[in-house]
Order: sequence, then structure tokens, then C-alpha cells
Amino acid sequence: MLILFGITFIVIFLVALFAVLGVIMLPIAGVAIGIGFIITIISLLCGLIKLVFSLPMLIVMIILFMVYKSEKNRA
Repeated sequence: MLILFGITFIVIFLVALFAVLGVIMLPIAGVAIGIGFIITIISLLCGLIKLVFSLPMLIVMIILFMVYKSEKNRA
């Protein structure tokens, strides 16, 4: 029973810690997503760095941007 309580306490502590870190890192993540989005668009238009920044990368950036905006509107 003590082990179960300890594991539950550790999980709750980690969730709370990551929630606080997420609130602190949200603006930094927004800037990183914006830079990645711009680089992806430029690389698709110019044909540069197709291995790193491709159409799937653009889709991932758009999804991350939508998640960032929805989280920002909630706070």
C-alpha cells in the first residue's frame, strides 16, 4: 500500500511539475514554432533543405501552432 501511495505521489508531482514548466515554456515554444513555420515555408518555396523541412514538417508545424493557440486562449 505504501508503494502504491509513493508511486501515485510521484506521478502527481511530475504532472504538476510539467504543468508549471509548460506554462513557463509556452511563449518560448510559440517563438520556436513561428521560426520553424517560416523556415518550412521558405524551404518549400525555394527547394532548400528538403530532407529536414518538407511538407510533413509543415503539417506538423501547423498542428503545433493550432495547439499553441488553443492553449494560449485557455490561459
